Amino acid sequence: MKISEIQFDENLEAYILIASKSDMIKTTSNDGGVYISISDGLELAYEVITDSYKEKILQALELKSIWYELALKKIFEQTGEKDVSLSSIFLLSEQNDTDFVIGLDFRSEKYVEHGIGVKISVANMKILDIGGGEVAFC
Repeated sequence: MKISEIQFDENLEAYILIASKSDMIKTTSNDGGVYISISDGLELAYEVITDSYKEKILQALELKSIWYELALKKIFEQTGEKDVSLSSIFLLSEQNDTDFVIGLDFRSEKYVEHGIGVKISVANMKILDIGGGEVAFC
């Protein structure tokens, strides 16, 4: 994926293909795609997104197998749930923040109403929070 391919729409979302047949990543879409969304509580939602910020997004996506496995492990530890699908990735850091934090929203049969949210620091691959789906975007 290239920087120029990251284009957010008026809803602050960009659809990207994240999972390939060689990945173990399970998404809610049939094509392996997810929405990347900018939290509207950030100043970022009202700014022009710089190429350096898009580069941070690309770097985070390159590390997807690491943060995805961390999230699955933590979800299983906390809930016992094994069958989850990634539906959205939320960007939770401003353009000038040193850490790059993402929120992952997972769907599951056990937690149908709200899903499961996991907040991760990409810089140090640490789980910051886990809970209902709102954790992914708050």
